[in-house]
Amino acid sequence: MLVIACTSSCGKKQEASNAQAADTAAQPADTQNQTASTPEPPGPQPVPVPDPTVSDTKVDDSGGQPDVTALTIQLRRWMMNTRSGVPRTWEDYVAKSGIKAPPAPAGKKYIIRQGWVALVDK
Repeated sequence: MLVIACTSSCGKKQEASNAQAADTAAQPADTQNQTASTPEPPGPQPVPVPDPTVSDTKVDDSGGQPDVTALTIQLRRWMMNTRSGVPRTWEDYVAKSGIKAPPAPAGKKYIIRQGWVALVDK
């Protein structure tokens, strides 16, 4: 009698699980139909990269000093685009990037200090 009770109850669970499986199988088909009818949004668009050979660095109003902020922005943009770290020297950066920076004022030179461009005395 115990065997009969187990056998009959197992069949009910199997029928119930078969019904749930049929419902679950029907749901993805509905979702696939909805997905196919709606167009997917476009993926991420590429970011325009400015030409590094053209210098957009302006001369500051204070005594003809070059705008080191613009040079710093160019440096960081180059580091992001090339996925490289901070260059060791200003000359190394100019050689690798190919930028055309304005000449440093007389008696001064450009340096790179912790990702910032600065003008210092020679």
